[in-house]
Amino acid sequence: MTVLVVIACHFKSRNELCDTTIARLQRALGIAWELSPEKPIFMVGGNIPYEKGGPTLQHLMTEWLTECGVEKHRIIFNEGTGTFSEGRESTRMLAALRTDRVCVVSSNWWLWSGMPIWRRFAGGRGLKMEAITARKTGGWRTRLTYAVYAMIVRASFLLGTSSVVERRLNAMQAKRLEGFTWNGCA
Repeated sequence: MTVLVVIACHFKSRNELCDTTIARLQRALGIAWELSPEKPIFMVGGNIPYEKGGPTLQHLMTEWLTECGVEKHRIIFNEGTGTFSEGRESTRMLAALRTDRVCVVSSNWWLWSGMPIWRRFAGGRGLKMEAITARKTGGWRTRLTYAVYAMIVRASFLLGTSSVVERRLNAMQAKRLEGFTWNGCA
């Protein structure tokens, strides 16, 4: 069984996914079509709303996928609020599924910072992750932000301080549950 993990980006508005998230969903759907007749599982994250009480990225991604013909029972969720918490929770769930293939679909700027985290958690669970790039996503502000984030993450692994960085980023990113209006396409 193949699982396509689609990393959520941000919102365009309260009820609308940003262009980057849609590009990632489209890339994952293209891979699913290539795998036909196998029907992969889609894992979507982003259990965060644009504003408190509103639909989450997860909800909007599920709607998008089902409108494209993906059966709802083929979509699963992870509950993290950022790269560390999503990586830890997702790899736990994926190990329990005993999947053959895990493809993480995201942008190249996210993969540079996110994949070392996900691979570290996956390695401890016997999973192998494949990175799939959705091209031409994100604006300069996002690319610069994630370049800095990648340097911090990678340095924390080299210096043995990743647990400290994980705790701080998780605490900071948990605030997204109250609302998350930052647009990754900027």
